[in-house]
Amino acid sequence: MTITAVIAEYNPFHNGHAYQLAKARELTGADYLVVIMSGDFVQRGAPAILDQHDRAELALLGGADLILQLPCHFALGSAQHFARGAVSLLTALGCVDFLCFGSEYGDTAPFLELADVLLHEPEEYRELLSGLLRNGLSFPTARAQALSAYFSDSASFSSLSKEELDTFLKEPNNILGIEYVQALLLSQSRIRPVTIRREGSGYHEGALFTQALPSATAMRNLLFSNPHKDPELSALASCMPEAVYPAFQDAVTAHGLLSSDDFSLLLAARLLTETRNPFPLILIFRRILPTVSSACVMHVPHFQNSPCSLKQRK
Repeated sequence: MTITAVIAEYNPFHNGHAYQLAKARELTGADYLVVIMSGDFVQRGAPAILDQHDRAELALLGGADLILQLPCHFALGSAQHFARGAVSLLTALGCVDFLCFGSEYGDTAPFLELADVLLHEPEEYRELLSGLLRNGLSFPTARAQALSAYFSDSASFSSLSKEELDTFLKEPNNILGIEYVQALLLSQSRIRPVTIRREGSGYHEGALFTQALPSATAMRNLLFSNPHKDPELSALASCMPEAVYPAFQDAVTAHGLLSSDDFSLLLAARLLTETRNPFPLILIFRRILPTVSSACVMHVPHFQNSPCSLKQRK
């Protein structure tokens, strides 16, 4: 018996996710597909548009056999924390053979090569990273540049050319894939990584250019494009498998959709009750809900007059 795992958020489930599950089953010969899925909140602390039970049901209808929740502690963390939490859960199951993840490349070789460097941190790489961090770069940017420079100056990269490597390190799915592989190596897991080349819209594509394989970002943008009207669910019918869309409709009808805006009044109230300088608190919110926090910085003086101003002004 072969068991393959996928780590996901399904916010919401769409054709691209169904494609990945089917491809994972095909490539690994899986008898069963296990999905580790974020709960009611996803990475960066945003609420999922549907609750975890509805999203789990959609995933089961879309081809998964078992859904396990990734604890919130890991789901809200950095890419590294997210990956290590999910991999530790899969490893603890003791029955998973493969971890399948989407990427913009479609070959595990560069992921293994890069993860090995990050795991062992050769001296040349550490020096490059330290220098870039001292220059004020963020850690993700500094790490990408340090890896690129390391393979240019101190080591040869067997899987990609320098130009390909630079492009590779800019893609979000590739970055998360590196973290998955690094977590597998770190835990000495028996689980083998397999990657599927992403098809259709890019991870952050905000427009619904292709309904066959859309991005979840584009679907959410469409659902929340007009806050004064009910969402046009029918526009997403072709974005989801036939077995999934009716259940999606039922879930929205029964429970509605959730967005960061639904927390505006709570956020405004919290800021209004902050007797000290509210801006340190705003900086915390900025890390969690960037769009909401930007509005806070601009409009916090107006909260005294209108606690609803944040939601209205966004």
